[in-house]
Parts: sequence; structure tokens; C-alpha cells
Amino acid sequence: MLEKMSAGLKGEKFEVLAINIAEDEERVGDLVKKLKITVPVLLDPGRRATVAFGVRSHPMHYFLNHRGQVVALASGFRQWDSPEMMEALQELIEFIQTRSSMHGQQRFVHSSTKRQPGNIAAR
Repeated sequence: MLEKMSAGLKGEKFEVLAINIAEDEERVGDLVKKLKITVPVLLDPGRRATVAFGVRSHPMHYFLNHRGQVVALASGFRQWDSPEMMEALQELIEFIQTRSSMHGQQRFVHSSTKRQPGNIAAR
């Protein structure tokens, strides 16, 4: 699903990265080949990213602006390549590009995710 989402957003100012905190390099390499993963997969065996980002559950999804600041997050599994989520991501990209420099709490909730648990929320 991340592959399709990444391909569907090609040309946008959007990059998909995966961070693995559980398996070693050999196991991750095998999974990347087996599943034909093309998005970059970073290894974090010391779980520094987990601590730095305050991961509460797995999987966690973080959306960062061009300054590396977390501007939105979502926890749990998603069908990222569904038409509804692609629309929500397009709206989130626009939100980040136009409002990420604003101060204070900003909230992004796409209409297709409002009534679903674990919606995408901007920080």
C-alpha cells in the first residue's frame, strides 16, 4: 500500500520513508526483496527514532514539513492507496504547504476520515 501511495503522489513535494525498529539488516533486506519495496527503508535498532518521535503504537505515520517538523500524524493501519486516503493525503499536502508556517495548534481532519478512529490530525 505504501508503494501505491508513493507512486500516486509522484511529482508532489512528498516522500515516503519506512523505519524498521525490530529486524536486523539482513531480515529487512530479505523483506524488501520479497515484497518488492521501493520506498527507502531506514533501520533503527536502537529505537532512537521511536523515542524522538514519541511512538505510542505500531505502525505510526508521521508527516513532516520541509523543515523536518511533524505537522500531522496517524496511528494504526490504513489503506493508504484507497481513493479516500489519497484524497486526504492530497488535502494534507496542501494544508502543509499553506499552513505549516503558522504558529499555534492547527488541526487537519479530512472529511472522509472524520468519523473513523485514528483520523489524520495536524499538530
